[in-house]
Amino acid sequence: MKLKPIAFYLPQFHPIPENDDWWGEGFTEWTNVKKAKPLFKNHYQPHVPTELGYYDLREEEVRINQSKLAKEHGIYGFCYWHYWFGGRKRLLEKPAQDFLKSGKPDFPICFAWANQTWSGIWHGAPNRVLITQEYLGKEDDEAHFRELLPYFQDSRYIQIDSKPLFLIYRPFDHPYLDDFISHWNLLAKKAGLNGVYFLGISYQKENPFKYLNGFAFHDQYLKKERFSFFEKAIKKLTKEYPDEILSRWTRGCIVTSFEEMVMRTHNHKMNHSHFPTLHTGWDNTPRSGKRGVVHQDFSLDLFRLHLEKLIDCINEEQEPIFFIKSWNEWAEGNYLEPDKRFQRGKLEVIKTILESRMNKS
Repeated sequence: MKLKPIAFYLPQFHPIPENDDWWGEGFTEWTNVKKAKPLFKNHYQPHVPTELGYYDLREEEVRINQSKLAKEHGIYGFCYWHYWFGGRKRLLEKPAQDFLKSGKPDFPICFAWANQTWSGIWHGAPNRVLITQEYLGKEDDEAHFRELLPYFQDSRYIQIDSKPLFLIYRPFDHPYLDDFISHWNLLAKKAGLNGVYFLGISYQKENPFKYLNGFAFHDQYLKKERFSFFEKAIKKLTKEYPDEILSRWTRGCIVTSFEEMVMRTHNHKMNHSHFPTLHTGWDNTPRSGKRGVVHQDFSLDLFRLHLEKLIDCINEEQEPIFFIKSWNEWAEGNYLEPDKRFQRGKLEVIKTILESRMNKS
């Protein structure tokens, strides 16, 4: 079985007018990455890129070099985060548009719709709303589909069951998801496609939707699964669990365990149309400061174990795809690109294990 890892890909490495207005002229993801500082003893910050450098995704050579590096280490494709806020409003679309127009790189991609209002800890704006996600009905949904149709028709676009793959970050937030999916499938068939293969991204185990094909599971890697009555009571009163409060007092942010996450997840075979996610670490303090969360004990040995467990849980009766979070989310500390600390270490772990599994099959 030849496995097909797909890495989530962040396009926020070029300036746009909106980010200039919100954060200052020339802002990109690198802005926060460069100014990050350690918050406690042995806290690895800042994260420094090596061979790809502080790149600009408007440069075709950068995207080609990224794809070459990924392909050399067994990465099947990239899943571009896609931003459509309603009313035909898009952001950060230029890297994907250049990919389509230029025909380069010759490397598979798909899209994940980041259907989320930009505010709060994950976007570095806890006390204000930057832009609101809206769901405006059939006309806007059709405009959204027409915007993506040329990508769906491109030979490089990733398919499952002969359908273009499209992920939805927050499926439970969509107020009419089944109608949306049904409408898009109808539009796809009118355009000569076999439909669209929809995956939600979820921490939940049930699929309440009629037309959603399945889920890419981002396991709840920041918190443990069960909490005591006391912990729940404190959470209700303070909006934080006791260990989070203690961690903030003593270490300046929330420090959690990557090892604990690895031991807790991927212990059973996945259900059909459920696809697992490999995590490459976590530290979003460059973006969120003292509100951030850190997996302080990340190591290549634990990363290797995480991948081994993940492969064992893949359902062998479906497309052998799994997801990786992420290729280049530097301000959240989850990336595969070479850095000063691990160099190509994460990529080499993936390549070694994938080759080993191929030899065994």
